[in-house]
Amino acid sequence: MGSGLGAVLFGLAALRTRNIALSIGLHFGWNLIHWALGFKNSTGLWVESVAKGSEHQS
Repeated sequence: MGSGLGAVLFGLAALRTRNIALSIGLHFGWNLIHWALGFKNSTGLWVESVAKGSEHQS
């Protein structure tokens, strides 16, 4: 669903504005948000760490 929704969004933006610049900006923002939230098989902005001795609390 994510790829299809993105394709429709980017396609409509390109058709509506008759320019590809908005589609490129939307795609960059989409990827940046997914990376920041950790959906791109990486930790993104937030890295969890547990202090030694407090494992039972986390």
